[in-house]
Amino acid sequence: MSIRIYINKLIKLINTMGNKDKNIIVVLADKYYVDQVKQVFSSVYYNSGWKGDYMIMTSDMDDQSLHEFKEKGILIYKYNDEIYKQITQNKDNWITVFGKFELFKEFFKQWDKIIFLDGDIIVKSSLDELLKLDGFNAPNAPSALLNEIIRNNYIKLKGEFRNTDYKLYDKLNNNYDLNEIPFNPGIMVIETNIIKHNTYQDIISLYKEYGILNKFREESTLNLYFYKKRKNISSMYNTLPVLNQISYKIKIEEMKVPILHFMGYVKPWHAKTSKYYNEWKDNLNKFEYIDLNNRPKAITNITLQDIKNYKDYLNKNKINNKLIIIWRYFILKYLPDKKNIYIKKLKNLL
Repeated sequence: MSIRIYINKLIKLINTMGNKDKNIIVVLADKYYVDQVKQVFSSVYYNSGWKGDYMIMTSDMDDQSLHEFKEKGILIYKYNDEIYKQITQNKDNWITVFGKFELFKEFFKQWDKIIFLDGDIIVKSSLDELLKLDGFNAPNAPSALLNEIIRNNYIKLKGEFRNTDYKLYDKLNNNYDLNEIPFNPGIMVIETNIIKHNTYQDIISLYKEYGILNKFREESTLNLYFYKKRKNISSMYNTLPVLNQISYKIKIEEMKVPILHFMGYVKPWHAKTSKYYNEWKDNLNKFEYIDLNNRPKAITNITLQDIKNYKDYLNKNKINNKLIIIWRYFILKYLPDKKNIYIKKLKNLL
């Protein structure tokens, strides 16, 4: 090899190293969700082989709680939630979720890509495939409503809003196609070059304009802001252990999925009878041993073929009998109140 070729290759390697992407996983939590966010980070650390930064976003955790994260090398983003109390007129008791708006401040442009994860998630394998996405990405929003589940398992954008102000709702309907499928912001992949100087304020303004119609708090507003801009993420990255059992005859443990998302009221930490309780608790207990200077490899890597296989698996195991779907729905819906009656039947589903 000539000296010139060697030097050119060396320069190319140095440039590549200098332009290496800087990525971050962010989890939002309040002071009541400390264990939940620990579990998420633990599942990411032990299962995904994540090489980027970790960050917890909060407005109300005290220094003692945050110290546990800080000593691990997990970044802390503490924000003032006064703006969210103002725009909701202090009428929303679940103000924490509006912290997702913070992701669209210019502060986050110091990273190339952000993967945002809700606190009720268990990460099972590598998330690297998500880093290949550009722009703004999130999975389709699944429905927890029986009539929607029977039809196609997804709500429409109009399902994100209440028609409590006819004039304002007409304006909304004229400006947006409310038959579009909305997204679930529990998992988001954000390429930060979409964040502009006015992005955050535009999102706040949008909430001020239509927020009184919102059915799902921050989700409804983010769906308006990213209307026609959002790219879909495979539902494989938003596998719902509870809701998926209603309309698919599947066994989640047999599926190679990167993320389990426990949307709704049935959470893995609520009951030891949940088959996911031990896994969740084990992840939580291992949090104290996280060492970001010594990161394990991913347990499993996800490929495009895996994503295709997942879609084929769901299609093959779709339940078309409406009576069975209704039966499964009511077992799951009323489980918290009648678990002694239905627990044996539910074990066959979960």
